Amino acid sequence: MNTNREKNVLFKKIIQLKKSIFLLLILISANNYSQSPTFAGSRSNCRNAAGAPITVAVPPGSANDLLIASVNASDNTSRFLNITAPSGWTLLRTGNSGDGTTTLAVFYKIATNAEPTSYSFSVDFSNRLCASIVRYDNVANLDTTPIYVSAISTSPSSFSSPVSPSVYAPIGENIILRIVGVDNDYTLTRPSGTTQRININNFFTTQGIAERYQPTAGNSGTATWTYGRNGRRGGWVSVTLAFSSKELVDPCDAVASGNLDTDNDGISDICDLDDDNDGILDTVESNPNFIGGTATQSSSLGNRTCPNNSCSASLARDGNTSGNFSSGSVTHTNTQNNPWWLLDMEVDTTISTVVIHNRTDCCGNRLDNFILEVLDTNNNVVYTHNNGSAAAVNTINGINTLGRKIRIRLVGSNRVLSLAEVVVQLANALDIDRDGIPNSRDLDSDNDGCPDATEAATPSILKSSGNNANDGIANNTPNAAIDTAQDPVGSNGLANSLENTDTNTAINTNAFSTTNYRNYALNNSKNGCGNPMITQIYWKGTEKIIEVTNRDASKIVVPNAANLNLFNNGVTAVRTATASNTEEILAGESVLFTASATMVAPIKTETPVVVTPSVIAFDNSNDILTISSNGKANNNFAWRTRKDAIQNLTDNTSLVRIDEILQPTNAYNPNEWTVFIDDAIATTFNNFLRHPHSAVLSEITTPVPTESNTLLGLHRFGKTTRIGNTWSNGTPDKSRFVAINENYMHSGKKLIARKLEVQENRILSLDNQVLIVTDNLHIADAAEIRLIGTSQLIQTHPGTANATGNGKLYIDQNSDLASVYRFNYLGAPVTSLGALNYTVESVLKDGTNPLSHTGIVGQSSTNIARNINFVGGLDGSSGTPINISEKWIYTFASAEGKGANWVWKGKNGTIAPTDGFILKGTEVAQNYTFVGNPNDGELRTAVGASESYLLGNPYPSALNGLKFIQDNINSIDGTLYFWDHVGEESTAEATDGHLYNGYIGGYATLNLSMAVAAVSKPLVGAFNIKLEAENTVTNGTNTTEGTRNIITLNNNLGFIKINAITRATDKIELTYTAPTEKLLRFVVDGKARKTYTLPASANYTTFTINECVTVGASVRFESLDRNSISIDYLTISDDDGNISCAPAPGTDASLYKTPGTYIPVGQGFFISGDTDGGPIVFNNNQRQFVTENSGNAVFFKTNKKTKKSIDDDMGDFNKLPFIKLGMDFVNTERESLHRQIGVSFSANNTFQFEKGYDSPVNDLGETDIYWKFPENDHKYVIAGIGNVSYDLEIPFEITMDYDGTNILKIDDSFAIEADIFLKDKLKNKNYLLKNKEVALQLKKGTHKNRFAIVFEESKIIEEVQNPTEEKEKEITVFLDAQNSALMLQNKGEILIEKVTLYNLLGQKIQSWENLEKTTEYSLKIKNFPENIYIVNVKTEEGKISKKIIFEK
Repeated sequence: MNTNREKNVLFKKIIQLKKSIFLLLILISANNYSQSPTFAGSRSNCRNAAGAPITVAVPPGSANDLLIASVNASDNTSRFLNITAPSGWTLLRTGNSGDGTTTLAVFYKIATNAEPTSYSFSVDFSNRLCASIVRYDNVANLDTTPIYVSAISTSPSSFSSPVSPSVYAPIGENIILRIVGVDNDYTLTRPSGTTQRININNFFTTQGIAERYQPTAGNSGTATWTYGRNGRRGGWVSVTLAFSSKELVDPCDAVASGNLDTDNDGISDICDLDDDNDGILDTVESNPNFIGGTATQSSSLGNRTCPNNSCSASLARDGNTSGNFSSGSVTHTNTQNNPWWLLDMEVDTTISTVVIHNRTDCCGNRLDNFILEVLDTNNNVVYTHNNGSAAAVNTINGINTLGRKIRIRLVGSNRVLSLAEVVVQLANALDIDRDGIPNSRDLDSDNDGCPDATEAATPSILKSSGNNANDGIANNTPNAAIDTAQDPVGSNGLANSLENTDTNTAINTNAFSTTNYRNYALNNSKNGCGNPMITQIYWKGTEKIIEVTNRDASKIVVPNAANLNLFNNGVTAVRTATASNTEEILAGESVLFTASATMVAPIKTETPVVVTPSVIAFDNSNDILTISSNGKANNNFAWRTRKDAIQNLTDNTSLVRIDEILQPTNAYNPNEWTVFIDDAIATTFNNFLRHPHSAVLSEITTPVPTESNTLLGLHRFGKTTRIGNTWSNGTPDKSRFVAINENYMHSGKKLIARKLEVQENRILSLDNQVLIVTDNLHIADAAEIRLIGTSQLIQTHPGTANATGNGKLYIDQNSDLASVYRFNYLGAPVTSLGALNYTVESVLKDGTNPLSHTGIVGQSSTNIARNINFVGGLDGSSGTPINISEKWIYTFASAEGKGANWVWKGKNGTIAPTDGFILKGTEVAQNYTFVGNPNDGELRTAVGASESYLLGNPYPSALNGLKFIQDNINSIDGTLYFWDHVGEESTAEATDGHLYNGYIGGYATLNLSMAVAAVSKPLVGAFNIKLEAENTVTNGTNTTEGTRNIITLNNNLGFIKINAITRATDKIELTYTAPTEKLLRFVVDGKARKTYTLPASANYTTFTINECVTVGASVRFESLDRNSISIDYLTISDDDGNISCAPAPGTDASLYKTPGTYIPVGQGFFISGDTDGGPIVFNNNQRQFVTENSGNAVFFKTNKKTKKSIDDDMGDFNKLPFIKLGMDFVNTERESLHRQIGVSFSANNTFQFEKGYDSPVNDLGETDIYWKFPENDHKYVIAGIGNVSYDLEIPFEITMDYDGTNILKIDDSFAIEADIFLKDKLKNKNYLLKNKEVALQLKKGTHKNRFAIVFEESKIIEEVQNPTEEKEKEITVFLDAQNSALMLQNKGEILIEKVTLYNLLGQKIQSWENLEKTTEYSLKIKNFPENIYIVNVKTEEGKISKKIIFEK
């Protein structure tokens, strides 16, 4: 506290009233006496002599008495007189009457033991004086200032009764002493209730002194004297003072003094600048004058005397009442007709008085006959005052009208309007809501339920109002007053953070608080308790936008209430930067904070924008943004007053507040936000960083629906409901809680929601769209979701299931298998209602009538989802409803440590949601409908070591097979198998088609590198297959002509034969040359068809035989004469694949189906456990919306499917280079089948087994093809090996169950730039495979170590000779197959030291040493397969290598 008490004390009520009289409050300390001060006597004197001092006797008494001297002087010159006291006296008050005719001075001193008998007081000029001295004992605090308070008042004119002013006595036992000096010697009567101590007069001068005892603290009130003679009165001056015998404690100390302390901050109201601790100065809360608004006028004079060279309308609202134009504070219009001035207060309020200060240096008459008008919000005139002659100050009282605008205008031509100041006083200004509690003590001045501190945007730490019946606000109202425990007050009662100095003249440093208080705390038509929240943070590169939304539906956020603070790198001691809303944030509306007013991202039209580069400068995830009530940098209040906070900000991300968060939270909670992340973040199975259906930034940056919360500048709180054919609260997006409260069909685009609720008895249908729910899905009882057509449901949340309610999900899956014999391999996307598993009968329904929005569930012929009739026989059948045989409903799994086995389930056996099942359908293509509770979240099971397990896609959406493999790679061998049932060997008898050993089909295979089709019917269209003559069965002579290997027939017993052709054909062509005509007989399956004469041709030419030959037939050309013909090759071709003597191809129900990377809804598939098996998990990350129409989700019971290229693949394989090699062959039923195998290339793979990249054949047939690598026992349908290189050989084996033809071709390849060749080591020949088909004639058995895929056309192995030894040319090597001997002819009789036989892999087969010198050797060899071999011969002359081909 300041030691100078005169500077520390302000009596509150006097400050509030701002009286025009002079006021001074002086506080004293005193000793504690047991009784009040006692009057000890008085003396007085008057005289009528100009210039001479006046002497007054001293009343007798004791030392330490209080002496009070009063001197009044009258003078007709109307000037202020200087009255001087003798030494030792202290001037207390002096003043001059309003008319200047009298002056009063009051002095005091403490009596000593040596007081003189009298004192003389001097006056500079007067001939009429009166003086008096009164004496009191028992007065406290004589050692300092015994008179602790005084006040002075003067007459406004010469015709009024004297009124002594009121003072506030802070303690009891007071003497209130009133002194008055009057011009003229009139009769003077003391105020009522007082005791007369002095009443003297002389010619034209009168003085009176009266006292009153006041036992308690409080206001003394004013007191009126009466006087007069012949009805005349003069000017007067009056002083009221107080002193006491009671010890005076510090009146500002509320506890010690017991004085009123409204806000309980320890500072008495009389000294407290903020009685109610709402952060608003009492002088503001108790000011009857309206502050603020916007002033305009009809025109403004340009004059350099005025600020900015414009005498504008605002000069009449600058607080300066000076009417002197040179002061630069007077408005001035141009000379014009009907000039006007207008104040828009911007709020409706009741106006009581308007005071208009006129120009005074001249021209005051310009304001004559002005018209004052009050206008309402609609500019209707609701009050009019017509004034006459204008005075210097013009006061219009008694208006008492509710209005918004004040207009002052002049009527007439060539007029000028000048105003010095316009003061607007409000009705009930000190208690605006008339609740009996002054605004200065009322925490809710306008009684709108919103605290003044909030509506004024007080930037401090606020607390609730507590329980207080006298604070003008409901108990426990939040944010009603400053928490002085956190923001202490000083000696003046104003919170330290709000001021720059702790004095009784301190001002609130936050100017906006005053403006806000006037505009909102005194205006109950606007409630300023809006609730600002951060609702979106958008960051894409250099563009950063922060959306702040007023959560309240009816209240506004006042200007400067939402301080957006940045705390760089998470340091919260001091904020880094701040910005606040400069305008109101209307109910439910948003404001954007950004670095630039120009934005690229879509924003809501007309959204207010605050440009603040410093706050938008966040740049890492540790930065924190808050909404606080304080943005100051000199303390940590910006952090401590935070209402809302967010962090973990990332580039290329937008965080959107979920709509269920209705209140701000001062600690960041990631669960309150939907994060729209970078689209570029990987979703592939081997780099899975986000769900494919995660909320992504493109949903913010692309055109956004105008009612979506993803649109910057708009945020709707609470769920949005579909009702009345519209959305009740904005459109769905991935941050929204969406409810369906009507039967609603959604089409045209995907339906997305964070949470989705289908309410009771409502139907939500999706028409060929995806429904994406990122969190909870609730289907209420008797509610339905119908996924029509290709529609799917995807939930993206992690963890366990979050689907609730006992409503139903309906989804179709179609089977085009028109057969009662063929199995459907299925999984259920739902469980039985209220159960954790399912039975086939409860979830599988007759979908003959596909789902529709208006369809009715029932059993009639027009109903959807009919109950299936499960029968006990072997065959199902169509009908109403359809009939399905229970006999064929099985699952396949290992259990209790036992081996896997088929388990019959029938219609009522319970099946785990992870498990697949099989059944046989009807004789027609059949649509099925699944019904039940949708599966969601993590679903777990386990697979045994090296055991097979039939699983099913458990979700009502496609399943990413690659992600499933990756997630379970520690438990499985890395491959998924899909049974593809192609046909039956026989259906002649009723049970034949059901015999397992008659099933035709196989497993399509999927691993991380690719997928290959099962054994299936080949794709047949136009084809052209070339069969080299040397690859046929023949007894002709095999010779070479240049690059051609030809077969020559030159006798009548010669033939050339093709066994078991793999393609039916109407045309066979021979390419030949013949010197003369040649007669050939065409034989099919041993029966002669026709004899043909081939014309002579010196050059190779083609002869066409138009004969229809079916698949599996053997074709033979027999020579019928001795003429010579040399045949190069035969060609089987067709333009369209339609053969005249064979059924049209492609009619079977399963042709050439390759799995996509996605497993369709309801699809069953097999896995195999690795060496120790383990847990199997399905989860939402494996789900993705991929339709079967895309070609990347193939359901293995659909109709024929065309081959697709890699460009059509929407999956996410590793995108390794690969080759898919296909082989057409013939089965025992003379049907053409196709097997596909694949190989991928990666530096990370080898010829050894690698999980996920090597897939063993799961269905090896008697005729088949597979990859087979050295030192690896596996036979692979898919293999992963090292990178492609020109020296790479990829060996494979072919096993044949017949002597005959097969066809090899490249089904598909990716990223293979080199030519692809088939290498036949036995024939020592390479065949180009790229875009070609190669036909081979193979014998029954397994062809090992013969075939490989290579990438360079190797030269035929030639004899390697020593060019320096000509004799080595005479050594030849050949095989005697009949005698199983290796024959060497040594024409030069060179000494042979050793002979070694190798296979093409460099492995030694046999060797011979110590051979005698001779011309021919017959070296016996062991039994070994057909192949190409190398013979190394070591001689005395050197070494030579020879290639030989061994054929049995």
